[in-house]
Amino acid sequence: MASRTAIIFFILSLSPLHGFSQTQPDNIKSNHAIPKSSDIEQEIDSLKGCLKNAVVSDAKAEIYGQLCSSYASALGNVTVARQYADSVKWIANTLKSEPALASSDYHYGLVERYEGKYPRAIDHFQRHLNHCRTSGDSTKIANTLFQLAVVQQALGNYEESLAISYEAIKMFEENGSAYGMAITFMHIGILFGHLEKVDQAISMYHQTLSIFDKLRVSLK
Repeated sequence: MASRTAIIFFILSLSPLHGFSQTQPDNIKSNHAIPKSSDIEQEIDSLKGCLKNAVVSDAKAEIYGQLCSSYASALGNVTVARQYADSVKWIANTLKSEPALASSDYHYGLVERYEGKYPRAIDHFQRHLNHCRTSGDSTKIANTLFQLAVVQQALGNYEESLAISYEAIKMFEENGSAYGMAITFMHIGILFGHLEKVDQAISMYHQTLSIFDKLRVSLK
């Protein structure tokens, strides 16, 4: 019981600041363990290595996007993250690629969010969400909804953030994304805390812990 209580306090100390790449949560390995700095550095080195032989394509834009997410969310270096977002946009313009253009909106939104430029982040995320709804990419829809929920929380719009979060939960559940559900439950718990709904907040944290237990997440 004591260890689980400690984990609850650990979760309470967090806010859902993780970015999501367009394919999976940033820097989360297949076993869903929380990454160490050495793991992040290795991942970034690996992505940079992939760039060396990559031709200008949507696939290369995706690599730039993953690097943008890693630098913004894992390293907190928004200056470098923006440069990679610029690279995604450059590929979009060069190829006249709608998917790459949509990806650039997502990653610019992520950078703006970490810079605290929330209205601009919302504009980017909303354009990306509109594209994803048109293309029917439910994974990207869920990830972008989560980002919008986090930005609305930062603006103090707790009820709006809550509504968006429940929409994201539904999408993550339909997609079978346990990690997405867990991080969103945690976010909802934080929202309930702001709304002074303590019992509901605790319930959300327990749901988060339950999912993490099933995924055998390392919280060391």
